[in-house]
Amino acid sequence: MLIIGLGLGLVSWFSYRQRCEAEERKRRRERRLERLKETGFSEAEFNFLVQEQRKKKSASRQKKR
Repeated sequence: MLIIGLGLGLVSWFSYRQRCEAEERKRRRERRLERLKETGFSEAEFNFLVQEQRKKKSASRQKKR
């Protein structure tokens, strides 16, 4: 019984943590979109710029090796 209770407790805790993390990600995304909107950027433009920066960093790392 104790092991079953601990197992259920762990499952509940993991489920709770996942919900909390998903809500936090949603809030961060909404805040980011609001800031982008205030500065006049669209989400697509932001994603494009991020991808370009990642490509540049990736290329510079490969050159160092």
